[in-house]
Amino acid sequence: MARQRRRFSLIRAVGMLAVLAGAALPGIDAAVPQPSFRHAERFVGVIRMMPRDGVGTWLIGTTTITTGSTTFLDDAQGSLAVGTCARVEMRRENVLRITRLKLAGC
Repeated sequence: MARQRRRFSLIRAVGMLAVLAGAALPGIDAAVPQPSFRHAERFVGVIRMMPRDGVGTWLIGTTTITTGSTTFLDDAQGSLAVGTCARVEMRRENVLRITRLKLAGC
């Protein structure tokens, strides 16, 4: 039993090193970790200005934010557009996600 635990710990450690090094090992999932939305700062406002392709400077409510290529634009409830309501989730100045809301939510 102790031998199996040590073997599992060794395999897990090798897998973690492979992920950190960017290498993939057979049988070990080296997927890129997805951003966690836990502990994110959130605010809601009407989109006043937005970039055409979604990457760049936005004005939502009275707050100016800058999105990057890793920002998730959640348009499941309709497309994000000027005049629509949106919720912004960010952590340490990084915008994680912008989600369209119903206008009544603003």
